[in-house]
Amino acid sequence: MRAAASTARTIPRSRIDGDGVPRDKDALPDFKYVTTEPDMADTKIEAIVTGKVWKIEKQEGEHVDAGEAIMILESMKMEIPIESPAEGVVTKLSVAEGDSVNEGQIVALLAQAN
Repeated sequence: MRAAASTARTIPRSRIDGDGVPRDKDALPDFKYVTTEPDMADTKIEAIVTGKVWKIEKQEGEHVDAGEAIMILESMKMEIPIESPAEGVVTKLSVAEGDSVNEGQIVALLAQAN
């Protein structure tokens, strides 16, 4: 039996302005740090830079609002918040404070509120 093909889509950076806004109406918003798979209930939250986990703001099982920080990364002496793309509950943290992360690494899972 054949596995279902993923419908995840990557938007070329050339189609997105520096602030993450698509240049044309056919492009989706820049969710580079968020991947949703059609067969999965959880949204994967990815590190947007290579750095170190400076502070965990939300623990597993905690409610988070859209735009609220789940954790803060430190990179090049800057603090970069990893924000929730939607309202929901943090179902899993894949990292701990002090851990090093690479850009694109999954750092948390979020069950979105319906």
